[in-house]
Amino acid sequence: ERDALEIYVDGEQIVLKKYEPACIFCGNAENVINYKGKNICKNCLEELKKSVD
Repeated sequence: ERDALEIYVDGEQIVLKKYEPACIFCGNAENVINYKGKNICKNCLEELKKSVD
């Protein structure tokens, strides 16, 4: 199995980085869960719960 790569340009450099799924709302890559194909961090999930109540 191969690891996915993230490829981006930083100034004059091309950067290759191991892909880490990030939250679609805040970009955080820690404590991320996948819900219906979307990555959401636990902090944003808690905020969503509060906004629904």
